[in-house]
Amino acid sequence: MTLDNIDLGKLYIRRYSLDKIHDEFTTSVKLSPNGKYIATGSSDKLIKIWDLKTGNFEKSLKGHSKGVSDICWSPDSKYIASASDDETIIIWSVEYGKCIRILKGHTYHITCLEFNYKGNLLISGSSDEAIRIWDVLRGKCLKTLSAHSDPISSLDVSWDGTIIVSASFDGLIRLFDTESGQCLKTLIYEYSGGSSFPVSYVRFSPNGKYILASTLDGSIRLWDYMNNKVVKTFIGEGEQVKNDDGNNDGSKGSGLDNMNSKILKTKKTIVCEKYTCGTRFITSNEYIPLIASGSDNGNIYIWNLQTKEILNILKIKGDEHQKSPVLQIDTFDGGKILAAVSMNGNLEVWDLNENFIKSKRDNLIANGDLKQDTEDLKSSRDDTPVAVEIEHENEIENENENEEKMDIDEGNLEPAAHDGQH
Repeated sequence: MTLDNIDLGKLYIRRYSLDKIHDEFTTSVKLSPNGKYIATGSSDKLIKIWDLKTGNFEKSLKGHSKGVSDICWSPDSKYIASASDDETIIIWSVEYGKCIRILKGHTYHITCLEFNYKGNLLISGSSDEAIRIWDVLRGKCLKTLSAHSDPISSLDVSWDGTIIVSASFDGLIRLFDTESGQCLKTLIYEYSGGSSFPVSYVRFSPNGKYILASTLDGSIRLWDYMNNKVVKTFIGEGEQVKNDDGNNDGSKGSGLDNMNSKILKTKKTIVCEKYTCGTRFITSNEYIPLIASGSDNGNIYIWNLQTKEILNILKIKGDEHQKSPVLQIDTFDGGKILAAVSMNGNLEVWDLNENFIKSKRDNLIANGDLKQDTEDLKSSRDDTPVAVEIEHENEIENENENEEKMDIDEGNLEPAAHDGQH
């Protein structure tokens, strides 16, 4: 099956587009686990909450003194945690729109954060090169991990909460044991000349067996991290991707400048100009496993996870002559809803056309191009949200009490095996 015989307009159907939802860059978008709301964070210091079904504005959360770089929902959808360039994390009550905790400890801009699946721990990464593990109920930092030698760009927590994966501009992907804080493994994709590219985004597969990683060479790689191996590489359309010898290999890139990636700082919020971002798995037992990622050229690419074929290209609304980079995407219910924010300030929401993708899957099976017994990437965890009641306190400062600092073992640094594409 090729792009020539796929109707690219039918995989996702746009539900709505909201223009200029913040006064400055919208840096983050997250869909609530209960499917009711969208939360957006911005360089304008605000978090805004929207009705997912209608796109109607619900409320603003105001408390940070500098831009918001990332946000995340608690598993029960009662709380939002926000990371900021003001070096604090605020935990908000969604119902009351109030700040109930302020977590302090990072010494530079906080770039990313995630709850574990129980909602009792919050994991944060920062430009101070450290990961912090927070006890949400007590508002205390349990551990500080000296994780990287450059700013941490992204992190994720495995489906069972036992492993943290982090990415950094130092080109490394690292996995940590959540309980002990020990570094379990370091992954790096090295070219033949010994060079590597900054890693901008990481995400566990729902079953926890794989990691998707976006790098500033314009590629997304699927890692079998237990075996230190890249098993698939996904690329978009546009420029050439360079191979190990530094020569063009004829592969199409994702419209990215592979050798001259630029990292901009706007209002002290890191914005990457030339990379794929916000990668997500789109999985369901009934349909073809997919991955989705935003890019700097204003497109969201949807790949068939197995064949690495582009099945859909979603275009952000705006000036056709002025492409607006996609800054983050998120999905709900295995990808049945997809939301994105872009540098032009738009929030866009699409619905998966399930009948269309099912018909394509049936065609692939009929043609012998897809096996019906492909590995299920879905989590085996019971997804019933765990309710965590947080007592309201205006501010909890970390005084480094009962805090454990972890230094990583550099001895486990191993270059990745190549997947034959680079």
